[in-house]
Amino acid sequence: MRPVTATPRALLQILHRLEVGGGVNMRYGGVDCWPVVRNTFTTVSLKGMRRRGGRVGGAAFLRAVYDFIRLVIGGRGADAIILSDFKYRVIHGAKEYLRDASVISYQYEKQGRSSLILTQGLGFPDSAIRYRTLYAMIAICYFVSRFIVNCTPDRRVHRYVGQIFDRLGPDEIRQINASRESCIRNVYFVIVARWLFLWILRRKKPRRCFIVCYYSALGMALCAACRTLGIESADIQHGVGGSNMRSYAKWVSIPPHGFNTLPSIFFCWTHIDKVAIDRWAKTTGGVHQARVTGNLWREYVELTGRDRAAEFYIESLVSGYDYVVVYTASVFGVSSEMGAAILNMPDRYIFVVRAHPDTPESEIEAARSRYASQEGNVLFLSPSACGIDLLMRHADVHVTEWSASVYDALFEGVPSVVISDLGAQYFEDFVAAGYAVSAKSVEDICDAIKTLSGKRIQSAFQLTDESIAEVIVPG
Repeated sequence: MRPVTATPRALLQILHRLEVGGGVNMRYGGVDCWPVVRNTFTTVSLKGMRRRGGRVGGAAFLRAVYDFIRLVIGGRGADAIILSDFKYRVIHGAKEYLRDASVISYQYEKQGRSSLILTQGLGFPDSAIRYRTLYAMIAICYFVSRFIVNCTPDRRVHRYVGQIFDRLGPDEIRQINASRESCIRNVYFVIVARWLFLWILRRKKPRRCFIVCYYSALGMALCAACRTLGIESADIQHGVGGSNMRSYAKWVSIPPHGFNTLPSIFFCWTHIDKVAIDRWAKTTGGVHQARVTGNLWREYVELTGRDRAAEFYIESLVSGYDYVVVYTASVFGVSSEMGAAILNMPDRYIFVVRAHPDTPESEIEAARSRYASQEGNVLFLSPSACGIDLLMRHADVHVTEWSASVYDALFEGVPSVVISDLGAQYFEDFVAAGYAVSAKSVEDICDAIKTLSGKRIQSAFQLTDESIAEVIVPG
């Protein structure tokens, strides 16, 4: 069952009312609390302790403890620190990457500078990527913050969060999908994590920290630590942005000196995302600013060469059809409307369904069985089968409910059809710009696919190798 949460526009209306009413800005323990609470709404930013790649074993945990000790008491310095996650792991040209984190690390290495990748999960035991995991640090923050929540005689954070929730109606509380307890826990988690990051940053002495993405609990803690030490922090866009994305748009109560739990620079994929940030960041006098960089990983792939084996694989799948429609499914699978649209489209269309990264392989196999009678014009691919950029390169039309793959389609000049209310709101700027259309009914979805077939849109942004280096590595 899908969770009951506010639509993007409805949530921003709730946040707007709270911010206009005042009383949401408070600094405690060196942390600006409102961004933590606001980002906890619907996202519940404290993800807890988890591992990408399987259960946590004794050896993996010992590795995590060793990494943390090395971070806080020794090791070499780093010109840049990059906070990322193994969910961004990809294989390209038989090599392993963490997408943007690997691109940044490569650019620093190319200019004779050093970088350090920190991951929020344990990762994979056989990974060739050089990184240090923050899993042990997360464990420390997790337990220490919970101890403080339950034992501290100072109840200012409890009262602060309580006053915010007292201004919300019962329906609004259900829509934000967060609790008082989760907000309080996240504030204390960020406070503890900031203190530990201060310790690490003083030893590593980076000039800039990159964060993918800032609105995790660790991301906000790193932002706050960077601000304390005068280090530049940069958020690397990894998903949906724009004027209806709660973590990037419409910060009404932003003070003139900004929030220390927000990054100083936002690296944006498109001008649409930059404009949404500029609308509120301009009041901070440059404390917060946005720059259009494009998708760093995509541009790196373009400059270093495509994976020809993967190219041939996709070409073999879609050959013989007039039009290729790529459908990026949500975690809930193929929507009923999209399923019906597939059944109603002519045979000259092939539908390539790319499963959500969190979809179990067993569910993908079950979906393949359900559509087995479709004469071979429906293919189900797991995310690991090939990169989304390769799929879009061979697509004529892209369809999704609300996936950030709309950006991947845009970069390849492919129009998108968003088929949910959520998607229509997240991508209303894209619809207005002509990069996408909104369609809800089965008939409208089919008409939109037919209308857009064979049409191309202007690609949004291009980078050269020199401009990537200029953007990433400060002079």
